[in-house]
Amino acid sequence: MNFLKISRRAAIFTAAAFALLLGFLFSTRLQFNLVESAPKKQSSKVTPTTLVEPALVQRYQQMITPEMLASRLHFLASDLFEGRETTTRGQKLAAEYLASQYRQLGLEPKGNMKQAGTFSPRAYLQSFPVYRRTPKETHLEISINGNRLASSSFSAVTHDDLSYFLSGDLRNSSGGVVFAGYGIADDALGYNDYAALAAKAISIDGKWLLILDDEPLVDANTSLLPTSQHKLSKWSQIFSKRRAVLTAGKPLGLLVVTSASPRNKGTFAEAAALASGNARRLGALSINQHSDAPTAYAISTKLANQLLAPSSLRF
Repeated sequence: MNFLKISRRAAIFTAAAFALLLGFLFSTRLQFNLVESAPKKQSSKVTPTTLVEPALVQRYQQMITPEMLASRLHFLASDLFEGRETTTRGQKLAAEYLASQYRQLGLEPKGNMKQAGTFSPRAYLQSFPVYRRTPKETHLEISINGNRLASSSFSAVTHDDLSYFLSGDLRNSSGGVVFAGYGIADDALGYNDYAALAAKAISIDGKWLLILDDEPLVDANTSLLPTSQHKLSKWSQIFSKRRAVLTAGKPLGLLVVTSASPRNKGTFAEAAALASGNARRLGALSINQHSDAPTAYAISTKLANQLLAPSSLRF
């Protein structure tokens, strides 16, 4: 029996807290990370609308001028803030700047961070943990009947021609491997790999699924599926396959044979090197340590053939 073991090292960050939300245009980039730390006070005041108090609304509209916007936008969008990516120095500088503007406006601080002084902008900041969606490194080991057949490592500094991390949950796991064709479940197109497995009483639960990238293709632009004019379907996107997997069962993850597709240019080693370079960036973050999305790795035909060694299948 083929047996696959995967381990990873995940990174946890504490985001420099963002300043509390203020309805100015220049603060919209930071709104998605706000979490209130103090209970809201009930207020009898209702924000007036244009119909209720048109003069008051017009007064505030006139305060928003090109000069006012430019004085903030050009500053925050400058190279000084290095893109303002979450947890980076530039993002922290942007948060401090916004907090100082809130102080100038006389807003009441509602932060949860330790202050450096009575009028410190940190009084407006809130901290919370975020989790990096790309692991620091991954290790794949393949064994057959207890004998290790192959191993692969991937990180921001190391890569090989066997595998690299794509996306999904970050957990250490090990289990058997099931070949699930293209990982397509589309009865309307008359193609359902999971129905074929179920018909043979093959469960995908607790297993790693080995699937081919894309869909059955004649060439990079022509599908073998009965689509309109044989155009590529949604199954050429990994997102559709992830959703199908969650409906079909509870596998440990996906091993996607990317180098077998005519749509992928260059060698697998080149793709792994590019992924390794991208892993040096902070990348996507989440407030949740784990995800419902199955872990997905790209693997080469070289590694896939090693997995399929006990069978007669080859790529």
